[in-house]
Amino acid sequence: MKTQEERLGRPEFSAPPPPPRPSRRRPVVEPPPPAVRPARPVSPVRSARPVIREPQQVDPDDDVIYQDNDEGIIFRIHPAFFEAGIAYMLGILASLVVTALVAWLKLPFWVVVIFAIGFLIPGVIKHVERMLTIYTLTKVKVVIQSGLFEKKMRNIPLRNIQDVYVNETFKERMAGIGDVVIDSAATSGKMAMENINHPRVYADMILDQLQRWN
Repeated sequence: MKTQEERLGRPEFSAPPPPPRPSRRRPVVEPPPPAVRPARPVSPVRSARPVIREPQQVDPDDDVIYQDNDEGIIFRIHPAFFEAGIAYMLGILASLVVTALVAWLKLPFWVVVIFAIGFLIPGVIKHVERMLTIYTLTKVKVVIQSGLFEKKMRNIPLRNIQDVYVNETFKERMAGIGDVVIDSAATSGKMAMENINHPRVYADMILDQLQRWN
């Protein structure tokens, strides 16, 4: 026998599917506010330091001091190493010649040592004289200090300087050295900074100081 559902042609009754579960939402966590740093105390304003300037095209062997300080020193330099270097080279060449002669004549070695010392003494003397010769320019005067056994110091106030010019021979021009001649109205007359590197640079620096007095 057919059931009543089969007679009616209806499908067998089925229960409806369960409703979908609601999605779980994570609680929204707000980020904490940024921490406020305490303001740093303002440090007192420091006075600007004087700027140290250096002259252009200056050889580092000049031992230059170019600054603006309480003493008013503009530059302090030594003569060039040119003359002392030539004396050293001539002494070395002469020592080599003596060494060859001593070896050819089969003389004792102490002869070479004695001659080498004698040939190198002029270079040592010129080197020491170079280190003891100092040319200084300040805001008020030019100072030349020299002397190996007897120290000499000559001062020329800037107000007495009449002219400044550069004197270069052909040999000095090829070596890049020269003399800065200072013509003074004082009794000392002319005074020269002899055998300095880049003489035109230092002559211009002296002329710049003269313009402040005129």
